[in-house]
Parts: sequence; C-alpha cells; structure tokens
Amino acid sequence: MQKVRPIRAITFDCYGTLIDWEAGLWSAAQRPLKKVGLNVTRARFYEAWEPIQFAMIQGPYKRYRKVLTDSFRAAVEALGGKPVSLEDAAAFAGSMADWEPFPDVVPALAKLSALYVLAPISNTDDDFLAASARRMGNPFHHLFTAQQAKAYKPSTKPFQLALKKLGCDPAEVLHVAFGYRYDLGPARESGMRTAWLNRSSESLPAGFEADFQLDAMSGLVSIATRVC
Repeated sequence: MQKVRPIRAITFDCYGTLIDWEAGLWSAAQRPLKKVGLNVTRARFYEAWEPIQFAMIQGPYKRYRKVLTDSFRAAVEALGGKPVSLEDAAAFAGSMADWEPFPDVVPALAKLSALYVLAPISNTDDDFLAASARRMGNPFHHLFTAQQAKAYKPSTKPFQLALKKLGCDPAEVLHVAFGYRYDLGPARESGMRTAWLNRSSESLPAGFEADFQLDAMSGLVSIATRVC
C-alpha cells in the first residue's frame, strides 16, 4: 500500500477565498456606477464584469491593475452606462489593496502558520497581494502572483512557479480555493491536493474534483492535521 505523503505546505487562492472579493468589488463600484447613471444589482454587475475580466486574463499578459481598470470600463459599457473616466476606473482598480478578509480568515491563518508553510497563489500584482497579506496579519511565508508568473490562473504556470519556490513534492501541498474554474483544475493538474472552500453551499459542477470540501476556514485546521 502506497504511503500518503504528509502535507508540508498549504497554498491559497486569495481573492474570494481569503479576501471578500465580491464585497470589495461591489463597494468600490458604487461611486463610479452612480456617476455614469447605472442602477444595477450587485449580482447583475458581477455577471457582466466577471466574464469580461476572465476573457482579458486569457490574452497576452498585462498587470492586474490594468485588467481591473479595463474590465470595469468594459463592464459598464456592456451594462449600458455612460463611459467611465480613466481616473474613476483607476480608483476602482486601486481599491483592491483595501478589500477586507472574511471574518474567519485571520484566526485560522494564525493557527496554520505555526504548523505549515503558507502561501497564496493569486491572480494579481505583487503590490496588491502584499497589501492584502498585511490585512491578514502577514501569516504567509511566500507570496506568489500572476505578475511573477507572467500568467493568470487557470494556467498552471502560477502553480508551477509556486512548487518550484516551495521546493515541495506537489503531493505535499494542499491548495485551498473557492474558485473551481480558476484553481481546482490546474492545481490538481499540477499534482497538488485540493480543498474547495464552498462558502455558498453550492454543488461542485461536473468535471471538477476536490479532495476535501469546506464551508469555512475553521475546518481547514482539522483537515490539514488529519492528512499530515
């Protein structure tokens, strides 16, 4: 019987898993949306913006600050709003540094950081991720970004970069994420074990798999300890 390798490192998707991505995005959008005369729901805005953003990160690499700026302007246009000024779109993008973690994140990371090597693998820029790490109490041993990999998840390049820097066998790394499209597939393809953080009690769509499912960060401590 093959022995299961112990977990040495835990990697995370950051925005949506640790940082409350949708709340931050929506809060930052309020002022510029009102300025251009758009009155839409949070769900409608996200439905318009996310596919545009996803399409942009599939193209030639550009910094995420630029992706956020351009995708916001394009989403407003798609929703029928007046053109957003470059200044307002840039302010929307810059707000990413101020988005807050979910309430269960900081205490869970504080416990885990004493037991494992922790590192986010994030579709963002170095400065944004560093600012978010500070909001979480700087519990991480490494910070990995699309800027470093020059590629965005769901490409495997950010995961391969992380594995090289961590110096771990992929089976010794547990990747935790809420975004099955961005994270679960490429993490498993890279040989990592995966945990789906399902805060919304959804069903995992067909074609996606995870070794573990969580509904809150508090469950991660017991899962990680159990597979060590």
